[in-house]
Amino acid sequence: MDLIPADILREITKYLRFEDKFECTLVCRNWYIAITFHGLLYHKIELFEGHNLKNAVTTFKRPGNEELIQAVQELEVYFPCDDINLITIFSNLRKLTSGFVTYSEFDFMEMEDRICDMAAYERSVQKLKRLEYIVEDNLHYPIVMPILKSPHKPVYLKHISYAFYNYAFSQGEMQVSAAFNYDAKLRPMIPLLKNAPNLTFLELKRLYITPFDLEEIHDQYAPNLTTLKLTDVFAGFDANATQMLAKKAFPHIQHTKQITLKKLALKIKSFTLEFDQHMLGIQTADTNAKHNSKNLWLKYVAAKYPSLTELSINIAKIHETYLLKGVFDKLWMSSLSRLTHLTRYDMKFCQLSGPLLKAMDKSNIRLEKLSVYIHEKTIGIQIKGLEESAQRHTVKQLEIFTKGNVTQEGKVGSGILLLLPLFTGLKTLKMFKESLNRKEGYEHRMIPHLLHQAPHLEHLMIRFVNISRMAEENLTLPEHSNLKYLELKHFYCDSAKQLRAFSQTMNQYVFGKCPQLIKFAGDLYPPQDRSAKDPFIWELILDRNPHLTTVKIMYQLGDSIFHIVSPQGPVPSRWCKQAFCYDKLRPISEPPKGTWYIRIFIPHSILLNKKRVA
Repeated sequence: MDLIPADILREITKYLRFEDKFECTLVCRNWYIAITFHGLLYHKIELFEGHNLKNAVTTFKRPGNEELIQAVQELEVYFPCDDINLITIFSNLRKLTSGFVTYSEFDFMEMEDRICDMAAYERSVQKLKRLEYIVEDNLHYPIVMPILKSPHKPVYLKHISYAFYNYAFSQGEMQVSAAFNYDAKLRPMIPLLKNAPNLTFLELKRLYITPFDLEEIHDQYAPNLTTLKLTDVFAGFDANATQMLAKKAFPHIQHTKQITLKKLALKIKSFTLEFDQHMLGIQTADTNAKHNSKNLWLKYVAAKYPSLTELSINIAKIHETYLLKGVFDKLWMSSLSRLTHLTRYDMKFCQLSGPLLKAMDKSNIRLEKLSVYIHEKTIGIQIKGLEESAQRHTVKQLEIFTKGNVTQEGKVGSGILLLLPLFTGLKTLKMFKESLNRKEGYEHRMIPHLLHQAPHLEHLMIRFVNISRMAEENLTLPEHSNLKYLELKHFYCDSAKQLRAFSQTMNQYVFGKCPQLIKFAGDLYPPQDRSAKDPFIWELILDRNPHLTTVKIMYQLGDSIFHIVSPQGPVPSRWCKQAFCYDKLRPISEPPKGTWYIRIFIPHSILLNKKRVA
């Protein structure tokens, strides 16, 4: 190993995680020098507590370590850093994330109460002259505004993600918070965007915004944007707050509902608009949407961004009345003729009816990614529409959203199984649940049938899996030779018996039928009351998966116990303990009596060698 040239070692480390690079420094002196002395180990630092940042700065400032400070290009801090100089010492930063979120009285203190000398604070922030990427998601210390106001224009800045905070404890505070953010934050920020001439990505979260604000952004202040994301719009606002702001800021358009476009935003390729709750009346029961302001938004987006390839417009909680009557389908069809470049489409409040799909076909839109909200009263319409649409042959990634419990025999579950074969080249399937109810989810027995109905699938992700029913027996299913990635996020069980049924389904009809599987990840939520008489044992039999390199298990217990069995491999069977999720596996002689544990049967040792079991 000492004979490997340093430049080759440095090239290799580009493809390694921090843990892997750290292990490489222990191999031999040459590897240690090649990695640490050139700063490759500290290219990115992620910190969650203030004393960690202070210790890092102290270490890097020691004689001989000066180059390490210059090597840090990405810094993520998730705590309120009251000394900005600890951050600005990393003067070569390219990416800075400040993402600490709390909800306490401290959050709603005036900025001046947290920062004694704002001018001095801003001058310190402005020392970061080479920033390309800023994520500011905190209430405490501003980053974006000082950088945009810098006398040294942030010519390197390409990416801004900026979160506003409107949350408050009372109705009166909410109104004040809403008005404060709009008048004191958004309005001053828009003109400052012109100081970042190379800005291409802008994300604004949790604020009040209108198409009139966007006209200013595109017209003169950020003309080179290619991606614009407006997420959690109206978060924390009630109907009175939005009405107050609308009348205060735009009294002249309250009745006309018209916008005059100054010019088209031809460079915008990706646009996201996600409403947290109110869309100026969108949640009302009135389904006569002709005069509602949502029509204003839809028409504006279609007219303003004709070069879009990716479009996402959604609401946090979909009003099913709109969905069932296809209100948005009718509004949107007339606008599709302008969006001929669209390939990624996410508007779950649209029913995705036959006429809407035909309008896409007629406009020569060929989607590669599609998101759809499925309801028992709409699934038949959606299947019929897709059967006659060209989109079924081009969609490679499908996202399905549902509400309530989805059983294999129910209308929604059986409908999904009928829907999947229509997509002839489907590679990625992601299934989400709107409900967070522990008792509601996708029935685990569906998983083998999902794979059977989508033979070309390479990536399957299911969020909220229900293990309430027994496993099926004697299924005759062919081998699935394409699945490489399987993720089960938030799956629940209420007894050891249920978990045995889940293990049987997965081992026999998923792991046993998918020889090309590379990665498996799962978040397991066991019941709170556990019985030592019927021990909780989750068995993963991976003897049919020779290409498997990663198993990540988020196990919602204080201490997780793993029994790794390798009867045919070079590594003997062993017991391991994990103090918390994603912590290192630590060998133990045997588990405590009555312990619930995960047993992994694997005939090859790559998982243990690479420490990828988490």
